Amino acid sequence: MNIQDNIPQNISSENEIPLTSNPLYKLIEIQANRFEEFGNRIKLQLQTLYQEFNKQRDETLKNNLIEFEKIGKIYQKQIEYQSELIDNLIIRIENLEIRSNKKDQDVRNLQEDFNNFLKSNVLLNQIEDVGIKDESTYCEDNFENENLKPSKLSHEESVNNDNFSSCFASNYNLSSSSQINSLDQENQEKVSKFERQFQQLVLQKETLGIKIRLNHIKSLVNKDSFTSADLIQYTKKSNFKLLNDENKRLVNLLIKEMLLKEDIITNEQIYVENQETVSKLEWIHIQIQQMITQKEILGYKIRLKHIKAFVNKNFFTSADLIQYTKASNFNLLNTRAKRLINLLINEMSSNKNNTTKLKQPHTQIITKENENLEPSKTTNDESDESEYGLFSCFAKYYNFSSSSSQINSFDQENQETDSKLELIHFKLQQIATQKETLGIKIKFKHISTFVKYNSLTSADLIQYTKTSNFNLLNERIKILINRHIRKMSSEDEVITTNLEKLHAQINAESKIKGESIKRRDFNFLYRTSNFKILIPYTKTQYFDSLSIKIKNFVNIIIYDVLKKEFIVQNLKLSQNLEEYTKRGLIPPLPAGYDSYAEYENSIMFCSLSKKQKSRVSKLVKFQKQEK
Repeated sequence: MNIQDNIPQNISSENEIPLTSNPLYKLIEIQANRFEEFGNRIKLQLQTLYQEFNKQRDETLKNNLIEFEKIGKIYQKQIEYQSELIDNLIIRIENLEIRSNKKDQDVRNLQEDFNNFLKSNVLLNQIEDVGIKDESTYCEDNFENENLKPSKLSHEESVNNDNFSSCFASNYNLSSSSQINSLDQENQEKVSKFERQFQQLVLQKETLGIKIRLNHIKSLVNKDSFTSADLIQYTKKSNFKLLNDENKRLVNLLIKEMLLKEDIITNEQIYVENQETVSKLEWIHIQIQQMITQKEILGYKIRLKHIKAFVNKNFFTSADLIQYTKASNFNLLNTRAKRLINLLINEMSSNKNNTTKLKQPHTQIITKENENLEPSKTTNDESDESEYGLFSCFAKYYNFSSSSSQINSFDQENQETDSKLELIHFKLQQIATQKETLGIKIKFKHISTFVKYNSLTSADLIQYTKTSNFNLLNERIKILINRHIRKMSSEDEVITTNLEKLHAQINAESKIKGESIKRRDFNFLYRTSNFKILIPYTKTQYFDSLSIKIKNFVNIIIYDVLKKEFIVQNLKLSQNLEEYTKRGLIPPLPAGYDSYAEYENSIMFCSLSKKQKSRVSKLVKFQKQEK
């Protein structure tokens, strides 16, 4: 105890370390600062996150409000449409009530008139004297002959006739009122029947998920023989207004088509009745003008297919159209119609040349120059018969005079030849005028393109050089035409020689093998040099002299080579398009389609096989690249 008391007190105070210099204090201070910084950083992050959250919330609210506004507008439009529809229905009901009241009033008036009519003894006496049938014919004759001068009658007869006509008119109206009511009832039943069937059709197609098309409505109309009047009455009903725009458009389009058909039939009847006073050229002009008017009413442009259909229906030839172009009425047409008619004349002339080429043996087409001056007799006879057959069908259809139906075949041949030569001269003059206008000299390639496009032969050009029109050309064109004739003759001689060699090869192979011959024995035809002339060879008498078995082998080889052209991605056609359609590689272009591009987008395209679809698609791409 005493020892502790003796320890001085200042020792502990001297050895004590200050708080600020204590390392533990410094460590705690550092940690406190760090924690404060961490707290501030967390606070800032929370603030930024909260701000972003507020922004996102505001954006979502705005977007939702916009969507809600859009939906609200859509429903508002639907409500307005429904309210308008209800208003229209109310107006319709009011109109129907007014009409029914008017009809009731008319019925009451008719009953009163009928009672007054029975009380009239004069009318009863006249009805006993004159039959209703005679009266109806008498009135019809009077209505038809309003413009004729009246015959001179006595005063009493005229008074009696006036009384009779007025009395009969009231009698006829009253007697036929019941028939009219019955007819109206039948028409209404027919319209309601069409309405029911059309609604069933729409429901069926909607259930199956198929769009209704014009063909469906046409089949429905043809099934029960509905008329355009029935369809027009249906468009006035309230149920028609409930249809969608597409179905309305189809019904209206069908009505227009039916009205146009009825108009065409009536015009043909008028022509048959007045055929003695209307010439063929006038009839062509009337029909073409009517066609243009009809298309303008429908909002369509007249196309080449419309002119073609008109010409094919009436059996007109290229000579008829050329005669029409020389008439004064032709100048009254618009520029588009004139251009289409000239295009059709060119096409008909080129098609005729192609048919005569197919009929002629190749050895007779290309021989000496003297033989080329005169076309083969068999070809002319066949063309005369075909042209005469077409003209006789036309004469029989329209009952033309006997003088036109008894045309000599020789005269017709000369007429066709002259028209063809005139067409050649007309086109050459056009080419010369175009080049002079552009300040370009006409060249050999222009003549070659003209000859190739119009499918002219060396015989055609030689015949043209003997006409008086040839002397009207300038010297340069004459020289170029003569040069082209020499070139064609030399090319034809080479082709003839190659055809003879090919025929000799085929004959030799068939004689060696005999009946045991097979398709692989004709593999030499796959060579490029042989295949170039193989298709022209099939159009000669050489090919016709072969047996059916060898002909089949040749056709199979041609089909095989042409088919391989469509396997490549980038299509290149080695032959005319007709050759591919004739051999079944490509479907022929159906009537009513101007191009395969239009056909590709049609319903009929869906019925093709996969191979034909792919070929048509490649053909469309090829034609677009060519353009």
